[in-house]
Amino acid sequence: MRRGIAILLLTLGGAVVLVGCSVSTSLVPAMAEQDGRFGVDTEVRQPFYSESNGLHKLTIQFNPEGFSGSQVPIDPSRGAGIELHYAPGSDPRFPEPSFHSWPEHQEWLGELTGDVVHEQTFCTPYPDLSGIELRVATYGADLSSGTGTLKPFETVEVLHLPVVGDHVGFLPGGSEVEVVGSTEGWARVVLGDEERGWIDMEHFAELPEPMRSNNEDVMLELFELDSDEPIREAVVNAEEMFDISHVAFEFPVVEDALDQCYRFRLTSPESEPGNAVTFRYDPDGPYEDGQAILNGDPVEGDIVFQPIYDLQDPLYSGFLDDYEFAAPLDAFEARFDPVDHTADRYLEVRVTSGEGSVNVPWSRNRPPGQRPLEVVGDPDAPGGGLIFNAAFQRDIPVVDVARTSGRDLYSRARMDRPFFAGMAVLLLTTVVAGGMAWRRSGVDGR
Repeated sequence: MRRGIAILLLTLGGAVVLVGCSVSTSLVPAMAEQDGRFGVDTEVRQPFYSESNGLHKLTIQFNPEGFSGSQVPIDPSRGAGIELHYAPGSDPRFPEPSFHSWPEHQEWLGELTGDVVHEQTFCTPYPDLSGIELRVATYGADLSSGTGTLKPFETVEVLHLPVVGDHVGFLPGGSEVEVVGSTEGWARVVLGDEERGWIDMEHFAELPEPMRSNNEDVMLELFELDSDEPIREAVVNAEEMFDISHVAFEFPVVEDALDQCYRFRLTSPESEPGNAVTFRYDPDGPYEDGQAILNGDPVEGDIVFQPIYDLQDPLYSGFLDDYEFAAPLDAFEARFDPVDHTADRYLEVRVTSGEGSVNVPWSRNRPPGQRPLEVVGDPDAPGGGLIFNAAFQRDIPVVDVARTSGRDLYSRARMDRPFFAGMAVLLLTTVVAGGMAWRRSGVDGR
């Protein structure tokens, strides 16, 4: 009987002791092994996936040039900064094909004329929603195939792909060139020997006449999921859209978008057949928390889109030299108040150089999420990961502990009913006797 009472008292006492206590967990069991180093005089960024809330410490490996062990100077990072940000661009919940990829399994929805309504639901795990980016086609409203003439007096670069492609060559100003298509505001041209490349359409003095002209407004309205009143609106005229391109509908920031669900609606009330655009659609439905609704009917699949966020303020900001430097590990430990709303989200560590270059170690092992590091202004940076760790502080779930202990106690009681019945009688008798003694002491004035 004493054993049963002891179990009960230990359970209750343990729950009381655990109230207000917390535990710390790590992003990875140990920091990755170093595979190389590189210098950074701009900023290195490392996205990673966070499973937990309460991120309160970052440990970042760092090699001060020319120093080791006890020889490390007072300011080894020379003023380098450290920040923690949300990283929605790395979040696979909004899968986006690479900039120049137009998967064949995707489709175009058809002309967005005055009697057509396209809608899409989605949920956002990040705050500060500021727009929606979609993929659009204009049915050849940029140009048709033919001969174009470059502006005079300037040498024009030709790229292998629009915007970010490799260099192909140069053409002198005033040249005539065969144009065979367009995308993202760039004209596809035929060079010698059937070689093709891309030239920004701004460099042309003349282009072949477009196959059509679109000049009506396209409106995007944002709604809370179960509301019929828009909370944001954005309008882009079809003349401002390029064929086979990305278009951003930007609106005032929705600061409280964290963990909220929305619906956006696309309409173009004045558009008619032959004067309208179309948007990209994925029948495979890549968004787990969303669905396309075409003319009022939910369908299998999703409109291809990306949320745009205006995440200006970091979740944390500091300077590496303000924190403890562990010389044997070549690592800084930055501690700060626990950050909420980091669970099941992609975050990004940013290290910014100060008075000089930062000597950054890297590893072929990337942090959770498997995103590569990137260096601002250096496309040739290693494709591995920044060597760092993170710690998360969370409260012990007392209710869950008590529930588990209660289930265990109930299970034991079922296996030894006479014993626990006797224990219950004894406990009840003790409580009644204690109550009577308390009342008696009150009557007697003691």
